[in-house]
Amino acid sequence: MRPKEKGLSNDDIERIVNFDWDVSSDEESGDEMEDISGMLENNLKSILERGESIEFEHIENLIDEKSIQENSVVADNCFEKVDPKTLKWRNRPFQAPGCIWEEDSNRQIDEVKTPVEYFCSFFDNNVIDLITNQTNLYGLQEHGIELQCTGDQIKRYIGILLYLGVIKVPQFKMAWSKEYKLSAISDAMPRGKFEKIKQCLHFNDNTKQLKKGDLNYDKLYKIRPLLDILKKSFGKLPQEEHQSVDEQIIAYKGQSSYKQYNPAKPHKWGLKMFTRAGTSGLVYDFTLYVGEGTCPNFGLGISSDVVLYLSKGLPKGKPFKLYFDNWFTSVSLLVALKENGIFATGTIRKNRISSCRLLSDAELKKRGRGSFDTKYEVNNNLICVKWFDNKSVQLLSSYEDHQPVGMCKRWSPKEKVYIDVVRPAIVGSYNKGMGGVDLADMLMELYKINHRSRKWYIRIFYWCLGTSMTNAWLLYRKNFHFLNPNQKYIPLIKFQMEVAHELLQCTYSTSFEKKRGRPSNMQRENSIISLGSPTSSVSSNQSKNTSFSQILQILCVTIAWNIGWYLLKKGVADCCINAKLPSFLKEFQTTDKSGGSNIYSSSSNSSGNIDGVECLNARSRPSTRARIICALNKAWLSH
Repeated sequence: MRPKEKGLSNDDIERIVNFDWDVSSDEESGDEMEDISGMLENNLKSILERGESIEFEHIENLIDEKSIQENSVVADNCFEKVDPKTLKWRNRPFQAPGCIWEEDSNRQIDEVKTPVEYFCSFFDNNVIDLITNQTNLYGLQEHGIELQCTGDQIKRYIGILLYLGVIKVPQFKMAWSKEYKLSAISDAMPRGKFEKIKQCLHFNDNTKQLKKGDLNYDKLYKIRPLLDILKKSFGKLPQEEHQSVDEQIIAYKGQSSYKQYNPAKPHKWGLKMFTRAGTSGLVYDFTLYVGEGTCPNFGLGISSDVVLYLSKGLPKGKPFKLYFDNWFTSVSLLVALKENGIFATGTIRKNRISSCRLLSDAELKKRGRGSFDTKYEVNNNLICVKWFDNKSVQLLSSYEDHQPVGMCKRWSPKEKVYIDVVRPAIVGSYNKGMGGVDLADMLMELYKINHRSRKWYIRIFYWCLGTSMTNAWLLYRKNFHFLNPNQKYIPLIKFQMEVAHELLQCTYSTSFEKKRGRPSNMQRENSIISLGSPTSSVSSNQSKNTSFSQILQILCVTIAWNIGWYLLKKGVADCCINAKLPSFLKEFQTTDKSGGSNIYSSSSNSSGNIDGVECLNARSRPSTRARIICALNKAWLSH
């Protein structure tokens, strides 16, 4: 009952609400109207004097019995929270359920693929086409630029990011600088093109985004297509029996309503990503924390709902084992997972099992390191174990108890040696199964792309790129061990560099945009060498002497270049090159045998001899020297 002195009573409110304002008239109900108005005036005055608030919710419930639904998505199958008062903890032995794991017999591995094939199984053509189309669209919409970006250029862009993940530079532009030039990157893409792609990189059409307040508004709209493709690709991986759910922090200090602060983490500011991974480090599923709307509402709270949402991707009918820490674990969560056929183990906080009377920390400390206590929950077949090492820890499980008790090595500060400490079986299983997400995070930190960006979705894109790389390497290592158990696999650093080089290889089959101005000397010298490369029409017998002919070709070019520079230094201005070269070079013709066209500039004579070229003097430009060397090289090959 509501207290009488707190504003309007329930009878007063019902009297006001049930009053028929339309039917009544001033003549018929004048006295009643005066009574109601006087009552309202007196109660409102007393409420204002005491500083209380009017209970509008009670009035709205009487006017409209339909409750207002929240904008959050409700899951198809909600679960009911377990009442702590109904839990019955007893000192009985735990009845372990039958959860025998059977390996998938249909899995067959014929060969080990190349590193780039493993990587492209996640970043496939769908991802490349998505980034290409949306980047071009965003550049036109936002900046008015016709970027004309192609799929090969996006591959080169990703290859540069992976390359710079291994070879760290403080700024992207340093890879093109003269002092710190990385030829693999500078030859793959001009810096201007790279910066334009980086500026316009996008993953969804902004014009189709719904406004805030809409029921279907997506907080991750800008990155949603990429996340959906990767979630689908990761879900196709062969699932492991033991998996864990934990959080990862994507370092970010920009402006975002999803940014979190945790002083206990290495990256205190960042975006929180909930991840489900196997003990090997393979990531199978993930979801970004955005507050309300992070995952469907299963009725158990955000921490339990995240685990239930990430576990939906597990195949049905197989007894998977999940592990998570005390932020997620609750009795209701373990019961809900058990209804879905999934067994779980996790550390749990004391206030979530307040009715479970275990030994206190002081009593366990008196018994010494390794002492523990157990309780069995009768209604839901759960086991709770409290183990004391340096500190006490409580674990809750639906499939494993303390038996068999084992031993572990722990450092003793007093004796300055490692000693044997008793450890229940549930603790050992938790330590083995819980490290999957941490292992994936560690591998990603080794060679991750760590360049600053104000756009929060670009940081998520870098995370997706790093996760795809580590997943590709872990899958390669797993398949390699399956086919070659006694051989050593390539490490992650070499694997990532091979993927980067393969993605940069499309540079040589795609010409860049034509630059204005005269070509550089380096490009001319490269063209000289390319003219002397053996053709594809060489027979099988002649191909054996290819390396020898290339050595002679390079030697000839070197001799011709040195002779030219020698004459230049001597200041010979009026002597023709034909008169000063050895006699065997006079016979070389410079015409192309296939078509008869001369390879020199218009200054050469009709016969195509070398003497048609002007003198190599101090005024000769580098282009003239390059043409002379090109002519000598071509003539030597034709001879």
